[in-house]
Amino acid sequence: MTGHEGIMIVDGHPSMCWALTALISEHLGQHAVSAVPNVKQAVSDMATTAPRVVITELWFDGPGHGSDLCRFVKGLPQCPHVMVFSANTEAQEVAAMVAAGADSFVHKSTPVAGVIDAIERTIQGERVWKVDERYLNSQHSSPISRSFSPFTAREEEVLKLILDRRTNAEIAEELTLARQTVKNHVSRVLQKTGVNSRQELFSKSAAR
Repeated sequence: MTGHEGIMIVDGHPSMCWALTALISEHLGQHAVSAVPNVKQAVSDMATTAPRVVITELWFDGPGHGSDLCRFVKGLPQCPHVMVFSANTEAQEVAAMVAAGADSFVHKSTPVAGVIDAIERTIQGERVWKVDERYLNSQHSSPISRSFSPFTAREEEVLKLILDRRTNAEIAEELTLARQTVKNHVSRVLQKTGVNSRQELFSKSAAR
């Protein structure tokens, strides 16, 4: 692969690919945009191209989930940023994408200006999370101040270690935290992902 060449859109709906391509070209001046319908095609195309950002759905017709693509992308040298663009913001889906390394997560009902802003900021290496239902139907055209992450930075670290099957003691050692502090973080993470235990989180993540 050569240098970063633009933005790759991965979505099984041709109309959505067309709309995103038009918006990106018009508002961001990014003309090297490719649009593919599934994970398999995206992985294949990355053998010859190196997008700066991958914008992906979660679910596709056929094999592969957005988290599978995200893990693949994040394993590449000079890996692109990944922005999830989906109408599905179930807590376990958000958790799966966080664990896979997604940089941004934007709901499809976000106003156009907010989508463009999120793409631009993701290109620049910022993290943008617009999944709070209180803001999904906002009529504001520039919801920059409404960027929302369901997890704090520390909670994201804890979540990734939980999904890596680490115990509280191991997480405490890894992050240099007191065990009670880790216990508190774990409780909040489980609450935010809508599960009651590690095992429930593991089973939901494995079902993806």
